[in-house]
Amino acid sequence: MKKRSWIALAAALLLFAAAGFLLLGQRAQPRPETLIRAALQEAEEAARKRDTNGVMRLVSEDYKDASNKDKEKRRMQLTRAYLLARAGWSSMCRCARRRSLSPRRSRTRRW
Repeated sequence: MKKRSWIALAAALLLFAAAGFLLLGQRAQPRPETLIRAALQEAEEAARKRDTNGVMRLVSEDYKDASNKDKEKRRMQLTRAYLLARAGWSSMCRCARRRSLSPRRSRTRRW
């Protein structure tokens, strides 16, 4: 083969290698939609576990809303909501148990 043919072949091989490298590099990066779905899934799992830090990990440090509440105020609200939900549920369960265990109440009730 002539010297020109070898140079053309080497240039073509380098071009194909560079194109392949670029295509593989682009495929390795996840799509934005996939990243968003993963973040929402993570937040949902943390909320089910009542993990305040897990939920707030996804909120930006610079967060501030229209009512001038920042990330720390929202963290406190979320923690308070978790605690109230737990306390409210347990007190509701105690009341339901008392009613069901009290036979006098059902017998003495008159309309």
